[in-house]
Amino acid sequence: MAMKKILCFALIALFALPASAQIRIEAGTSIGGFRTTSSGYGAKAGVTAGAFYDIGFQGSPYEFLALGLQYTETGYDSSGMDGKVTWLQLPIESRTKFGINGNFYLIADAGIFLGYALSRMTKVYWTYDSTPVETDISESVRRFNLGTSLAVGLGLGKFSVRLNWQRGLLNLMGPTPGNVYRTNGYCTSSLRIALSFGF
Repeated sequence: MAMKKILCFALIALFALPASAQIRIEAGTSIGGFRTTSSGYGAKAGVTAGAFYDIGFQGSPYEFLALGLQYTETGYDSSGMDGKVTWLQLPIESRTKFGINGNFYLIADAGIFLGYALSRMTKVYWTYDSTPVETDISESVRRFNLGTSLAVGLGLGKFSVRLNWQRGLLNLMGPTPGNVYRTNGYCTSSLRIALSFGF
């Protein structure tokens, strides 16, 4: 029900605000993995790309509502395992620009994101065989995610670069044989840097 309310608000804002708007595309690198109560999980680098629709509020050239669609990868590295989960995400953020000098400006973003897992795979490296065995871990990792998003950036004209931190709020580990992960929490946490262009 809460997710439906958020989507309804986003759609109403999209059509109800009689102000400036622009399309922004971005691409970059995501470094992150699972934040867990157990040890031994390292972060891995992946790719991230997306498009945003920045809606300006009437009377303010510096405040925006940013609605986006992102593809992003969350990887992890543990003893004998190398995994990756790919996500399709819907970020909903407030965006504020602060003018510095001329066409230079600072950016501050804050909001939430909804995530849907497109692929959930892991590669297991057995000690007796150097060839990894790719395994579908859909039964162990839940498909839906929800989290918060914070970002800072620097812009020049239509170009900008931003550093974005996303923190998942849901425990993604689902039921597994023997309830292996019953006592542990596994949430996403990623830091991404991306170059954007608005038009």
